[in-house]
Amino acid sequence: PHQADTECSVDADVAVIDTGIDLDHPQLNVVAGVDCTIGQCREGEGMGDDDQGHGTFVAGIIGAKSNSGVVGVAPGVRLYSVKVLDSEGRGWASQAVKAVDYVINNTPVTVVNFSFGGRGQESDMCNILARAAERGITFAASAGNDRGEKVEGYWPANCPHVISVGSMVDTDGLPGSLGSAPSCGSSSNYLNDRDDSRSFFSNVGANITAIGSCVKSTLRRSGYGIASGTSMAAPAVAGALAILSSQNRPRSLIDVDRMYSTILDNGKFDWIDGPEPRLDVQDEDIFSPNFVGCATAPPSMREVGEEEDSFEASSDPNSASPFIPCDEHPEATFIMYTKKGPKSRKCSRLSSSSKDKNRSKYCVEEVTTALSDCPVTCSQCTPLN
Repeated sequence: PHQADTECSVDADVAVIDTGIDLDHPQLNVVAGVDCTIGQCREGEGMGDDDQGHGTFVAGIIGAKSNSGVVGVAPGVRLYSVKVLDSEGRGWASQAVKAVDYVINNTPVTVVNFSFGGRGQESDMCNILARAAERGITFAASAGNDRGEKVEGYWPANCPHVISVGSMVDTDGLPGSLGSAPSCGSSSNYLNDRDDSRSFFSNVGANITAIGSCVKSTLRRSGYGIASGTSMAAPAVAGALAILSSQNRPRSLIDVDRMYSTILDNGKFDWIDGPEPRLDVQDEDIFSPNFVGCATAPPSMREVGEEEDSFEASSDPNSASPFIPCDEHPEATFIMYTKKGPKSRKCSRLSSSSKDKNRSKYCVEEVTTALSDCPVTCSQCTPLN
């Protein structure tokens, strides 16, 4: 990624509409927070703080400040924490609509990341996104993790004026599919994934793809971890939009479309699955960010590492929830479905139990409302203490 010291920030404003952001994380430049989970969006001390972890992970991919743990695509970019999902990752479309309305009327934000969504169509969301785009606000949205489902079935990724983002594997940072299989996943699905191919969990039909398997980013309480999903892919694109916004602030739908075209036209097709391009921001003539607050000359760009994760929707088209392949979320508590009903479990990548494997085929995050929402087999569930 672009390297920046802790006082050097990409000159753009990005809203992370999610579970919030850890307001005290030393590597995240969070300038404001708001809580939209109950009633109207509320400002004030501690509002927008992340009590689940997903939004903090997303924020680090966009704009982690230095390379002490991880470097964002747009390091140090100003982040606005807009909380619409609660501590269990639950939320509603109406809350997301209110959040976008808040961003339009109360912030200087020009880039918004959605690493969540819902199944079906959501006209109110698409309408307000269109209004925001007319004012120069761009959007990156994760495509979902239903193993090959079409992105057209998921909002907000299926709304106009949004870049939808699928997930791919890249284990060596090079084209040619010569890298090893992903090492962070424990299931055979990860081992069967090929370098430079679509991640096994990713939906299809997105506008662009970015790395979403085995991504490193920021955790709550100043930590760092690894996760996988299309939620991890979308913020890489949001970071690229932030770089472009730092060069020339978008103010109209024409500017928004120009930025989207720049992202797509500079994508590469040197990966296996296609037909959409993969994100590539290595051309310094195009993706050279404007920095502010630098004690020395702004850093030059080196090889960009795209890191991402993703969430999926619940079965209720009016609800929104994050979703991660079940053994990959660094902090999540999961519901394990058994013959006797759901039981709370915590997934661990460190050990597996044949007893747990035989007891249940699925381990799904708490936000998931139905067994069918979890397409990922999990054989590494151990009881919570």
